[in-house]
Amino acid sequence: MLGQVKLQERHSLPVISVAGRMTVELGEQLTDLYESIPETNRRRVLLDLSQTEYINSAGLALLINLVSRAQEKARIVDLVGVQDSVKRLIEIVGLIEFVTIYPDLHTAAGTA
Repeated sequence: MLGQVKLQERHSLPVISVAGRMTVELGEQLTDLYESIPETNRRRVLLDLSQTEYINSAGLALLINLVSRAQEKARIVDLVGVQDSVKRLIEIVGLIEFVTIYPDLHTAAGTA
């Protein structure tokens, strides 16, 4: 399945969900969705990867870029429902030092 992204609000937090394959093709969509969140609501954003089947190096670069952009403005991007194969990549590149991974949206929202 090609990658798809959508923005929703859950537990009063903006949630960007990525389904399918996270590759360079999602770059503009992911960035546009993040930027569409009002500044006042961007303090903490959840990135739901529970339906992400695959992430390649370009997709990983998108993820790193999103987290870096958020941190430059003292904002947080937390990850939710990360599959084991994707989590290993996040650990290998050291991104794990800059994000918190939650098992599900309910748990992530409980730490708001």
